[in-house]
Amino acid sequence: MEIGNVKPTTVPMPGTSSDPEVALPLQKTGTPMQQEADKAEAEKQDPKKQMEKLDEAVDKLNKTSMIFDRSLRFQIHKATQETMVSVIDMNNDKVIREIPSEEVLDFVSKMRDYLGVIFDKKA
Repeated sequence: MEIGNVKPTTVPMPGTSSDPEVALPLQKTGTPMQQEADKAEAEKQDPKKQMEKLDEAVDKLNKTSMIFDRSLRFQIHKATQETMVSVIDMNNDKVIREIPSEEVLDFVSKMRDYLGVIFDKKA
């Protein structure tokens, strides 16, 4: 038998037809990261769904923090309009940590003011 006389055989994929006229089901394109980015972009369009997810996440965090005798307090820094999270010890009502710290946000605010003076505009 000569190699030139051997014809290649094709085996259909499971769940597909061997008929070339039959269309195969569409597969999602892109990497998993791209798919997640597309999903997140679609969720941004629906603020109600976004708020529900945020409420659910906060509830989970609060339940978890109760186990460790900790509480979370969310605040908006007035000068920068950034969100601050304070971790508080429930036993003595002391702030354990602020993320980001108020000092850092104050520094950011002052730097924005200085840049505004130097360049006379904000981009």
